[in-house]
Amino acid sequence: FVLVLFCLSLFSFWFGLVLLLFCWFVFGLFLFLLLFFCFCFVLFYVIIFLLETASRMATGRRQHHVACGGWRVLMLALVGLVGLCGAGVNGVDSSLTAKNSPRNGTWQGGFEMHIFEVGQGHSHLIVYPSGFSILIDVMEANWNSHKGADFVYEKIVNVLGHADVDVAVISHWHLDHIGYVGYGGFWYLIEEKGMRFKQIIDRDGGVLDKNARGNRNSTCGAHPIDMATDGPCHNDVHDEFECNTNEIVWHNAGTISGTAERWVCYVTDPTNSHVYDVREVARYGSSTQIKVPDNKGKVTVVMTDATNVKMADNKTAVSGDHVNDAIPPSENDYSVSLVVQYGNMRFYTGGDTDGEYAVSNFGYTYNDVESEIARTTDPVDIVLVNHHGSAHSSNPFFIKKMAPTVSIISCGLDNKHGHPDQDTLNRWLNTTQVYLNNKCDPERDYGNARFANGDVVVRSDDGITYTVDGDKYTAN
Repeated sequence: FVLVLFCLSLFSFWFGLVLLLFCWFVFGLFLFLLLFFCFCFVLFYVIIFLLETASRMATGRRQHHVACGGWRVLMLALVGLVGLCGAGVNGVDSSLTAKNSPRNGTWQGGFEMHIFEVGQGHSHLIVYPSGFSILIDVMEANWNSHKGADFVYEKIVNVLGHADVDVAVISHWHLDHIGYVGYGGFWYLIEEKGMRFKQIIDRDGGVLDKNARGNRNSTCGAHPIDMATDGPCHNDVHDEFECNTNEIVWHNAGTISGTAERWVCYVTDPTNSHVYDVREVARYGSSTQIKVPDNKGKVTVVMTDATNVKMADNKTAVSGDHVNDAIPPSENDYSVSLVVQYGNMRFYTGGDTDGEYAVSNFGYTYNDVESEIARTTDPVDIVLVNHHGSAHSSNPFFIKKMAPTVSIISCGLDNKHGHPDQDTLNRWLNTTQVYLNNKCDPERDYGNARFANGDVVVRSDDGITYTVDGDKYTAN
């Protein structure tokens, strides 16, 4: 296509100018400069040709035709050069060409957040005007499923026009947020779909024991994760990431599960270099760990691993290794929480962060992490409600201090957990405009809440005004 346009442009100055601007807008600065250089070179050759022709007018038409033939040969050679270089640009690095073009997907070129309608779980995509993108969580409904990952993958491609996401953020190690390694979730996106993140932000729950790693059975195959300390390792693709708690050094953990164990085995093993080399433990308070290239953009880690949070006794830290406690803290309490900013607009997302002290019927505790976040975080415009709007989240102090205009609840239709809890929902209805992906629990009184019946989409072009599913707001 570019070759044809270039050939036509050789016979029209204005057509050539339009081509240059077209290439700049669609293919990026590199191809624009390349074409500009070629045009200048051709122009120089034409000037030389005209000067030489003027001095050869007396020699007859034959030499004139020979010279014109040489000029056209040179132009064809330059066209070939442009075509090859253009192909090289598209083949070597897609980020230089179509990645930042809003024409390939539904993304309109501004700042966008897509809270996907994934059912009882979380997954949302953030895109800055530069095309810089962040994927937070990938939900799976069942441990042996990759339906959630397939769904999220298609959503990403539909929005961006491609599957290149810059940063992955793992809020915490529950199935409905990361999937099950060996089957679905983030593992499936990376290993089966071929997605490669430039950065993976994760919580510091634990790592494989170096001593156990040194004793691994050499017959474990390409990805030997299961250690010799608990018997033979597994060659089946679904079991190669299996290990047990004795092979993990826990840093910040309470309740643990196969989801957490497999995740640690997968991401902290150096042999899995495509995840190990780009994974970083979230740095509490950092606004530079995730480097947004946009001048108006910033992402701040406002909580991770229950930093500075105390248990109900107001003495014992929630952080640390509590795996062997009689009643350990919930995995939810270690969620990574972020404030995502574009201009004046600020958005909070915090996984399954809890906001009360309570003891579960299943033998673990909930701890008030929300209040610590509220004490140390400036107000925001939008809150993605913690823990799907459960009864253990959204305490009054948190809502008052965060002071959002809009709240968004992500939960599954007819979910078995009763999310959102009615009292929690009422607190948000009394202070914000509530949006939900769907009527999660049809028995709830939703008041003036608005339902997307699909993805909830936030957009802003200037960082001052923004829309939520088309409704207009102004950032505080």
